[in-house]
Amino acid sequence: MITIVHGGQTGTDRGAHEAAIANGWRVSGYMPSDKRDELGRIPEDVARFLVPHDKASYAARTEANVHSASAALIVVRDANNPRTTPGTAKTIDL
Repeated sequence: MITIVHGGQTGTDRGAHEAAIANGWRVSGYMPSDKRDELGRIPEDVARFLVPHDKASYAARTEANVHSASAALIVVRDANNPRTTPGTAKTIDL
């Protein structure tokens, strides 16, 4: 069974979430303890699948998600410059 692990951020995380739901796959992951993304509160229809991490930081959430996953798919705009966001760089480093 496929499980999509994500942290609730807008963009790729939410796209993966929507694709998982549409295909009947499981969804899990950690979100920051304050249940926020870069725009504000993570919508309840996304947050209900996620576990609040004991820290509010995006980095702690990202680390917990990477360590809980069997594999990672990293989607970037430019393969020659994949480290354009802190979250993507952290995921690559982990």
